[in-house]
Amino acid sequence: MEVGTWDATVLALASRERFALTFAALIFAGCCAEPPEPVAAPFTPPPASQSPAAKGLTMNEVLDARKRFEVQVLWFDRKNVFDEGNDAANLVRIRVTNNSAFTLPQLTVHTKRWNSMGQYLGGSRRPTIPVRDLKPGESAEFDYYPKEALRGTRRVTIEVERLLKPEDEKFIAELPK
Repeated sequence: MEVGTWDATVLALASRERFALTFAALIFAGCCAEPPEPVAAPFTPPPASQSPAAKGLTMNEVLDARKRFEVQVLWFDRKNVFDEGNDAANLVRIRVTNNSAFTLPQLTVHTKRWNSMGQYLGGSRRPTIPVRDLKPGESAEFDYYPKEALRGTRRVTIEVERLLKPEDEKFIAELPK
């Protein structure tokens, strides 16, 4: 064997080994990497001057605006539960779109939890989503922590209730009182 051929063979084998190790490291890192830790903005209730009543919106205008808001669940963290007891919450990443002609200070949504068999486990309307900076036609993503996390939850849906029963209106924070 010539010296030049031997050098080329060793170099080719070393390159293949380096490629295989680099490829394996990238695959391992991609499989085992944790998603970035979400940072939630602290919830601050809107000042009284920002309420729909203070802005001059009527009950019908607020109800109509609510019907035009869309909430999409992007993902949720079912492994971690934040807080304890009835205030226990899961992290849900959501996208909210304001398709209405109005800006509301907050949006009350109904979070529903489902098990792996598709059975409804329960839901909550707490807390509201601060949307006072979401102008008509805009969308924004939020880290949302709906209360009353339930064991066995495998799917979360969030909806803006379009038809409200009179007895449920007291739970909708953006309605003029």
